[in-house]
Amino acid sequence: MSHLPWMDKLMQNFQFKTSYLAHIVTIGIATFLIYSNTYAVPFYFDDITSIINSAQTYQGDLSDIYNQFGNRFVAYASFQLNYKLDGLNLWGFHLTNIIVHLLASLSVYLLALQLFIITSRIQKQDPINKDIQYIFAFITALLFAVHPLQIQAVAYIVQRTTALAALFYISTMVSYIQFRTSKSALIKVLMIVLTLLFLLLAFYTKQNTYTLPGALVLIEFIFIYQLSERNYKDLLKPGIFFVVFCVLGLIYVLLFKQTIITLLFAGSRETPDFSRIVYFETQLGVLALYLKLYLLNIGQQFEYVYTLEDGKLINSLGYILSYIALIGFAFWQIKRNAILAFAIIFYFLAHIIESAVIPISDIVFEHRTYLPHLGLSLIVAFLL
Repeated sequence: MSHLPWMDKLMQNFQFKTSYLAHIVTIGIATFLIYSNTYAVPFYFDDITSIINSAQTYQGDLSDIYNQFGNRFVAYASFQLNYKLDGLNLWGFHLTNIIVHLLASLSVYLLALQLFIITSRIQKQDPINKDIQYIFAFITALLFAVHPLQIQAVAYIVQRTTALAALFYISTMVSYIQFRTSKSALIKVLMIVLTLLFLLLAFYTKQNTYTLPGALVLIEFIFIYQLSERNYKDLLKPGIFFVVFCVLGLIYVLLFKQTIITLLFAGSRETPDFSRIVYFETQLGVLALYLKLYLLNIGQQFEYVYTLEDGKLINSLGYILSYIALIGFAFWQIKRNAILAFAIIFYFLAHIIESAVIPISDIVFEHRTYLPHLGLSLIVAFLL
């Protein structure tokens, strides 16, 4: 029988569509089954102040939402939609949360698929094993969807802000990668528009998305730069120039624009109850707790009582050295295992806003691990 290239292409497209559809359906069924018992979970804590006590605001228009909730406008506009559709009916709020979580998980699937394909192209693995790339994406997304540490971002109604922010964050990365790798001018234009749109939606959903530009730089540095077969040594001179420019800019601000520093420090703290260094050292242990709960899911709590450190860093030296070693290992793996390198660095990057030097009165909350779980899910799928 003669070889028919068009038949091969047809079968590959069929395989893609069937695999993709099967994975989406499986992730969807798993998500709805797992969270099927959350519809009656009552309003808790911030739900009272942000939803029940704000009912009068939800009766107004979008400008009222923006005036009251500002940079979380998108998330609270979704609460307003729930309220206008069915009042304070719990079922509608919870159903929306589950749908947002499912969409975020599917965006993880697309991102994992993209990263696998790019990595295969970097390593010149041709033809790409399509079965493996689908399985990799499926495992990553399924882990993200069903891991017990995601419960709080789904069942705690007001933490839709977390899941919705992650959806827009990951969607921004997906559209950006498509923009950078597509050869079609039309698709490039469409993708850059979507990138900017998702970026804006993310910024107006929750503040932890402010690390998104850093994530795009990370994608550019680890994947796109290698894909274009450029040498990292070429970055040395512009890197030095950038560092010098930043240092000079900092010196200028410290000498002549001290009010900027004052405003920055005042705006980047949620509580004055403890110093930045105390909060930072405490979060070193909190990150270890999050990792332990991911690997050994025992002892989850809705609210944690966690002891503050003294801020001298001596007690946390082991954590510091371990995290530095992990990040150093990630940079060492950039050329060898790009996905692993990205996943490790992204995990720490995604924690920077809430688990670093911006003091927040609630020391530990599981919903803060929602977006960073993308990194952990990539790591587990990579190892499997």
